[in-house]
Amino acid sequence: MRIIVNADDLGMSEAVNEAIFQGMQRGVITSATMLANGPALKAAAQSLHLFPKVVTSKEGAILKDFVLSCRVAQKKVENAWFRWLTQAASSAGYRKICAPYVRTPRNGVLLKALLEVGFIEARKDDAGSMLELDCDATPPASEIVSIVSRSLELQTAAVSSIQTQQLSPGDVDETRQAAS
Repeated sequence: MRIIVNADDLGMSEAVNEAIFQGMQRGVITSATMLANGPALKAAAQSLHLFPKVVTSKEGAILKDFVLSCRVAQKKVENAWFRWLTQAASSAGYRKICAPYVRTPRNGVLLKALLEVGFIEARKDDAGSMLELDCDATPPASEIVSIVSRSLELQTAAVSSIQTQQLSPGDVDETRQAAS
């Protein structure tokens, strides 16, 4: 069983941001929800690289545990994060980033946001889809925030392509936090 501990109101203030980031670094907070009109939203968004996990394997880079509020997705904050991630993955030799998407009645806006960033639905069924983002493509820029960080180092790619038909996020053992 996996327990998710969500911290509300990221972006409310610098102090709230710092407390949430410290909790995530310690592993006691596993997700956070941004306050879309919070006074410290920009500062929080610039630290989005602290949230997700990227799993690397011989098949490629797989994005896991990325949670984004639909209110924030509509502000295009995710564009900056995916622009940053594709550059880091490409530098490590990966051609694609894969991300499992689980369909729910309320998260259609997130799928739309991911497709606008440049993901394609490589496989889909009633439960969701496996999304792919080409690391050579540049996701659209965000007008709100940009991320400048050298803290993400992905393991160098062992192969030159991802076999999407054989890829399953549950098959990958090595997990790396996107930033430490």
